[in-house]
Amino acid sequence: MCESDSVESVANPEPKSIGSSLCDEEVALCEGEIGLDKVKLAVAALNHAKSPGSDGLTAEFYQCYVDLLGPVLCRLFFAMQEEQRCAESFLKGVITLVYKKGDRADLVNYRPINSIQFNSILFSNQTLHHQQTRVISESWEDSI
Repeated sequence: MCESDSVESVANPEPKSIGSSLCDEEVALCEGEIGLDKVKLAVAALNHAKSPGSDGLTAEFYQCYVDLLGPVLCRLFFAMQEEQRCAESFLKGVITLVYKKGDRADLVNYRPINSIQFNSILFSNQTLHHQQTRVISESWEDSI
């Protein structure tokens, strides 16, 4: 709850969208710059069992070179937030059909796997957006 919320608005809330219920301090938290410390935590949390995307870069690569890549990723993520658009590489993936079981000639026995690049996984990572998720969750609960 923001300081500007009145007791009446909290006791008898009107239905509202989440976007209109954030106060200035919450908006600042959500739109704040993604710091190097958060990027490094997100890189450390990357799953080694995942296959690389079309760029061929693995989780191990990002983890090995996090000190070089971290500042670059921070600038990329900041630019994406400022321009409100994704880097072109974030929009691409490699879809592979993986056999499950049964008749190999029957397409229903396959499932699609989309391999995306780790930089897009990092950007969408919960670690980077923990603060935003908390603020939005609290606002959602307050609006109910």
